[in-house]
Formats: sequence, C-alpha cells, structure tokens
Amino acid sequence: MIKRLLLSILLLAVTFVAVRCQSSKQFDTVHDEIEHIRQQYGNLGLTVVVVKEGKIVYADDFGYNPDKENPTHGNPIRKDDLFYIASISKTFVGTAIMQLVEQGKLSLDDDVNGYLDFSLRNPQFPDVPITIRMLLCHRSSLRKGAPYDDFDKVNPEKSSDVRALFNDYPPGGKADYSNLGFAILGAVVEKASGLRYDVYVQKNILAPLRLYGGYDVSKLDSTKFVNSCRYNAKKDSFVVQRKAFARKAEKMNQYILGYSTTALRPASGMILSSTDLANYMMMHMADGKGRHGKRVLKKNSERQMREGQNKTVYGLSFVHFLNVIPDEDLIGMNGAGYGTHSAMFFNPDRKFGFVVICNGCKSKTYADSGLNDDVVRFLYDYFIEKQ
Repeated sequence: MIKRLLLSILLLAVTFVAVRCQSSKQFDTVHDEIEHIRQQYGNLGLTVVVVKEGKIVYADDFGYNPDKENPTHGNPIRKDDLFYIASISKTFVGTAIMQLVEQGKLSLDDDVNGYLDFSLRNPQFPDVPITIRMLLCHRSSLRKGAPYDDFDKVNPEKSSDVRALFNDYPPGGKADYSNLGFAILGAVVEKASGLRYDVYVQKNILAPLRLYGGYDVSKLDSTKFVNSCRYNAKKDSFVVQRKAFARKAEKMNQYILGYSTTALRPASGMILSSTDLANYMMMHMADGKGRHGKRVLKKNSERQMREGQNKTVYGLSFVHFLNVIPDEDLIGMNGAGYGTHSAMFFNPDRKFGFVVICNGCKSKTYADSGLNDDVVRFLYDYFIEKQ
C-alpha cells in the first residue's frame, strides 16, 4: 500500500515537472516569435496580454523604456509599468456616460447643449441638435482632425472659425472619427455628475475594478511611466515625447468644471499598465462585471456600447475591427499618439481578447505601424486557433 502511494506521488511529481517544462517551452516559443516581429518594425518596447475564458493566459514585456535624455538606452519594461494608452481612453468616456444613463442623469438622445456652458452646433445646420449618442459613435458632423485641446476653439462666443471644425453634412448624417467629440463628452460627464472627469473615472471605474492608473499624472508614480518615442526617419533616430505625460498646469490649477476638461485629455489621456487594461477589458467581456465581482455596468448598457450604430463599425465608443483577423469580428479600440500604438481587441462570444501596446517603432505612417496587428494575429493563431 505504501509502495503504491509513493509510486503515485512520484508519478504526480514527474507529470507536474513535465507540464512546467512544456509550458515554459511554449512561452519561450511565443516570446521568440514576438521578438522576431518586433525586429521587423524596429520596435523599442512592447507589452502584450492574452485573455481566454475570463483569465489572463499569457503576459509578457519586451524591449525597454527609453531614457528621456538618450532614447537609445533605457531599462527593461516591467509588468506594472504604466503606458499612455491613447484612444483606448475613449472607452472609459463611453463607460462613464453609460453609467450616468443608468443613474438617470442623462439620456443618450439628449441634446448635448443641455450639459454645456457653450453652444455646440454645426453652423451650416443650426437647427439640428447634436446628441450624446451622435458624439459617442462619431456621427456629430465634427470634422476629423479638429483641434481638441481647448474649448475656446469650438465655443462660438470665443471663436470666429467654428465652421471649420464641422463637415458639410448634418449631425447624424455620416460617421467621421472625432477626438473633439470625446473631449466634449468628458465635459458632459463633469456637468452631469458634478465631479471632475478624472475623479469620476477613478471613483466609478478604476477603484471598483482595483486598477492603478488615471488621467491625472500628478497622482501617479512617474517612475513607472514608459516613455513614448516618435521615429525621425531622416535622422534614423527616436525622440522621447514628453507631452505624452504632460498636462496643462494653468488649466489644472484654475479648473472650471465642464470647460477645462480638455486639460485631462478624455479622448486619449488614460494611463494604465497592460495587465490592468486587460482586467478592464475583461469587465466588458463579462457584460460589465469585474473580476472581483463588482458590477461596473448593467448587462444591457455594456451591450449597447458594443452594438454598431446605423450599420457602421462604430458602437458607443467601441469599434468593430473586421480586418485584423479574417472572419473575426473583434470589438474594442486602438490608438496612436506620441509614437505609442495601442490595441485592445476582444470577442465576447468566444471569450478571448488581446492587449498590445508599443512605445515606439520605425512606423511607415504616424497612425498605424502594423506591428500591433501582426502581433495580435500571431497570438490569435497560437492561443485561440491552435488550442
């Protein structure tokens, strides 16, 4: 009997070691392949997370965090380092808006002017209201590329060139991606909640999910910031972009609720680690319920965020990505700014998702390096299709 027991224990130990070795070998293979992809793009640093069946099944960091003075040197990226996540930030705006809808403090089809201290109208269509829903799904008629750093530029009482911010079609007519629209939605959050935008997000999204990050850099550990770099092709060199973690001190010190909101960059300014971003993503994958059991959104609200509006790829701050992986409808958001390229893609039905953030590469265009998509395709083939 004792011999059988000892034999069983020995077999279990051997099996455990074999599984550990197999797992280690598997992850070394993934690491090597991602390193190969990185080299093709001249990537400085990269962080990736794979989620499957409600759990993180793979997370790894590559490359380095460039020194501010000499971006050719730096320290290895650590798992809890903080990244500027660019336009993925828009989904936090959308989440906040849907929470306020649940609380009865606003409605998606409200005229946004009911929450602003200035009038937002397309001058060519002054009688057509711009609604919160239109802003969330980029159908407000605001022009892509319109400046979003100061509401004085869109306030008709302070600007004589408001018309240049709008397209030549009425609100609700077509979709055109707008950062300014989400800056305005940040102001709506402030006016409807009575809280500064970053404070609202911290209290109602980050804290319930136990995430460390935010929009106010002064409240975060700056030693964990991963510097973003833009590539200068003429000089074949990278330049650290200090503005990624900068905020307008004057506006922050003399903050006017509902008007100084642009200082926080609601459309692009969220700072998080990749694993915390993955945990945030899992909340959306789980119909609004966080990993610790805390519900951030009701199921119906979260699903409304995903639903494409007016037969477009744009949901309520989420976007449907149909061309990253053939025959897969990935929901989420990507972003580009100051050399950073970020991606958060998930499929709630098949219960998988990816987070990929790079802090600089030798990209052919400012908006899209191709690196993130290539990494996502490899991770999908390896972790989802082959297993």
